[in-house]
Amino acid sequence: MNCSLFNSGGLVDHKPGFPSGHVTSISFLMNMLLLRNKDISWNKIALYNVPIFIMGYARIMKGCHNVIQVVAGYILGYGIANLFHRYNKDIKYGLEQLYSYFVPKK
Repeated sequence: MNCSLFNSGGLVDHKPGFPSGHVTSISFLMNMLLLRNKDISWNKIALYNVPIFIMGYARIMKGCHNVIQVVAGYILGYGIANLFHRYNKDIKYGLEQLYSYFVPKK
């Protein structure tokens, strides 16, 4: 069981791993894709959550995380995706303002 980034350090029992970064990342990605989809149904919700479930299951079976860490990773990824989706226009406006500050107009 080797959970380090490059599989070089052996066990990582001394590191907490809360929340699971792998599950957070895949949860963010899949939930962003789901939220951008205009037609959301229960079938699509289940389909988009399959990769998240597989990643969480793999992290638990490998022994790198426990159930609480995986669930916390899912909640964090979903929460960030939901915030990005909800405030998409504000984020775009802020980035445009920042870009116009650094790039002079011709």
